[in-house]
Amino acid sequence: MEQTKSRQGEQGEEVKAVELLRRGQVAFIKGQRHRAHHLWRKAAMIRPYDEQVWISLLSVLESDDDRRACLQNIVTINPRNNWAAQQLAALEPVGTFHDQITSDEIMPLKPRFAWPLGVLVLAVLKYFILGLLIGIAVSIILYQL
Repeated sequence: MEQTKSRQGEQGEEVKAVELLRRGQVAFIKGQRHRAHHLWRKAAMIRPYDEQVWISLLSVLESDDDRRACLQNIVTINPRNNWAAQQLAALEPVGTFHDQITSDEIMPLKPRFAWPLGVLVLAVLKYFILGLLIGIAVSIILYQL
């Protein structure tokens, strides 16, 4: 009974979020940006992992900080959204930490295990021979029984 109420509540919230999204789109088309913003923010509270809600909300945001946060949400939800990733990169301020690093400051990454090729070949050969010897020993034991 409790689970049924919980599911009905979740379904009701989903319907409400879809309706808020739709009403926000109507308000946006009518030029009511503040109303659309209000409705889409409510929808985002109900469905925070809905990419379409954040894309809609992005169209009415005025500050770069708000746009950046919104785009970060979109890219987090859908890392394959190249458009959002490009928009986010365009909002990154000039002269950020990445731009100030010189090539001399970048340390090359070293692999965790840098085995020389000779050592690797000898290890593989050792285990191959060991396996072969074990196989021969098992065969000898089985044929003697």
